[in-house]
Amino acid sequence: MEFNYNVFFEFYKLGEFLAKGTLSCQEVSEFRLSNLDALDVMCVLRSVKGYHFTRVKSIRVISDNEIKAELRSGESLLIEVDIQRVPFKKLKYRYMEDAR
Repeated sequence: MEFNYNVFFEFYKLGEFLAKGTLSCQEVSEFRLSNLDALDVMCVLRSVKGYHFTRVKSIRVISDNEIKAELRSGESLLIEVDIQRVPFKKLKYRYMEDAR
């Protein structure tokens, strides 16, 4: 059985709000924060102004709903994550970016 998720991101740089983003995905098991990887974060960052070509070096889980992303440029971003299971009809694409 497959599960559908919308993952909502809020990016913060040095404590200042930077942008919001959304990743939609379909998984064969329960999706958790630990399932996220650098590619997922990089795909959402592509539509954030000034971060289109940014590469994510690594990510680390900080708490139940926060991860820290280290970028190849040396910057660090704090990311608040909200994972919501959704009905299939509301799921659009594997990597749907909607950041602003």
